[in-house]
Amino acid sequence: YGRVVAYGIAYRQLGVKFLFSPGTAEFWADPKISGAYDMWLRQIAKEGRVAKVCMGIVGHTSKTGSDAFNNALSLRRAAYIKQRLSTESPEVADRMRPQGMGFRQNIVGSGTDDLVDAPDRRVEFKITECPA
Repeated sequence: YGRVVAYGIAYRQLGVKFLFSPGTAEFWADPKISGAYDMWLRQIAKEGRVAKVCMGIVGHTSKTGSDAFNNALSLRRAAYIKQRLSTESPEVADRMRPQGMGFRQNIVGSGTDDLVDAPDRRVEFKITECPA
């Protein structure tokens, strides 16, 4: 898994997405989906530290709810991932920027708040150059 993360960081295409339960900053409860999240977080923190890259941590929501609620929730999700990564590797904390997108970049867009639109309730990563 470390190699997969290192490769993704090197090519600025980290394909790991963390999915969340509707209306919360808690991971999707199904262990088939979220069971490996702790391991992925450890690997992302470790490889991010080794590569010394900066990361945008981008939170997203489904269409359910108001713009204000979804903007705040998506930012909470991104901040939660930043906190978890910082716990795994404090050295990466200053190189991560949480950002909330609300539902502006939905993948499914159904607003059903079930497994169908789970990909809309996600956090993903944008690997960037660190400011000089």
